[in-house]
Amino acid sequence: ADGVVNSFIKKYNLKVENLNKDGFNKSNNYTLLTKQNTFDEIVAEINNLGIVTLHKIETKNNINLLRVLEYDLDHLESQAAHYQKELEKLNLDKNEEYYHKLWDSERSFSSAIYEKNKTRMELLNEVEYNKIILKITEKNVQELNRPDEFSEFINMPGVETHFFYIENPESDTSADAYLGGSLRYMFTRGRYYFTVGALKPIMNGDSSVLTQANDILIYGIGKDFYPRYLGQGRRRFFNLYSGFLVGGMILTSEDNIYHLFTVEPHIGVEIFKNQYFIIDTRFGYLIPIEQDKIKILRGFNHSLSLNIVF
Repeated sequence: ADGVVNSFIKKYNLKVENLNKDGFNKSNNYTLLTKQNTFDEIVAEINNLGIVTLHKIETKNNINLLRVLEYDLDHLESQAAHYQKELEKLNLDKNEEYYHKLWDSERSFSSAIYEKNKTRMELLNEVEYNKIILKITEKNVQELNRPDEFSEFINMPGVETHFFYIENPESDTSADAYLGGSLRYMFTRGRYYFTVGALKPIMNGDSSVLTQANDILIYGIGKDFYPRYLGQGRRRFFNLYSGFLVGGMILTSEDNIYHLFTVEPHIGVEIFKNQYFIIDTRFGYLIPIEQDKIKILRGFNHSLSLNIVF
């Protein structure tokens, strides 16, 4: 980011009035000065430096302030000149106390004149130059439109299909694969969601095995993350993401019902996204968190989902 901004400053011959680098928060704050004839072009160019989260233009009229300052300066300078003349007339040996009193007054007028001239120069500088305050920040979490939208609540119910292929199935516990669907409710722009659904056996299911799961109820809460350097989820097509789903499943058979907690890391892609709906697919590896089931019920899970804004 530094190299891009430095090239930008050199290109437009900008004056750097102030620069503050914050390595901890990975942000740089610039105060830049430019002449009026290049201001509009520079503002347009800034929009190409990165993702703009705030664009604000303020104007100030310094004419009245300068007029007041000129009036005050004339008054102070005339008073200072008057005291200076009085000091030149006095004999220090004969009027020491009065001399020092006049000298102190003349010094205070000189100090006031200095401060007024300093303020006047600052105002004239504002008239001659436009001030640009530029904050460059490297994002370290996914963001959509504003920094505070990461956790902004939304209402996006949806549906999801699941294909669960078990890596090392045992026929007395499960079929080889299950297919089903679930309701998926996305509730923040940062892709927090929960899901609940059911799966049915589709490969090597055997109804004669009374202990084999003939359906699986699933539930979980998930979180997805966009990669920092691949668009951060801003594209309309093919936004990559990774994430995890923590939850559980309830396996029911003719003879048994039991519950398992599960965790599923996954990667996925948003096939299409606009302000109304999101279509995405993900591939994960579902792992039961139970010692005697982790080998025979872990496997690959593929999902295809649709969420709609309500």
